[in-house]
Amino acid sequence: WNKRAWPDVILSVEEHFDLSTIRYIGDETPPETEIEVSAEQVSNPGNTVFAWHGRDPWKDTPDAELQYSWRLDEGAWSPFVPELYRLFLGIPSGTHTFEVRARDRDLNVDPTPAAVTFRVGP
Repeated sequence: WNKRAWPDVILSVEEHFDLSTIRYIGDETPPETEIEVSAEQVSNPGNTVFAWHGRDPWKDTPDAELQYSWRLDEGAWSPFVPELYRLFLGIPSGTHTFEVRARDRDLNVDPTPAAVTFRVGP
């Protein structure tokens, strides 16, 4: 396409009109996240596992390509990764909240993360 601006170049009709573009418009519907495995009570020393899954309502992003971010007790969100579970070791005694959210390949993030509250015994 840039040859059209060159002063001494003569293009054929095919070369002159041989231009195509692609415009990708992603959807704006975020995926949904659900926690599959969790415990309401965790015994000391505070070792537990959480498992989750997500789904894109229109399946534009296959379930295997969704990415997830999690946090514990309103802390910073983890980076997005394709993992479907997380093992925690040595969570201190008390009540805690675990949250996880999904992101699709259009970078739509679940605005309502799945959350579970649990208690680690003394």
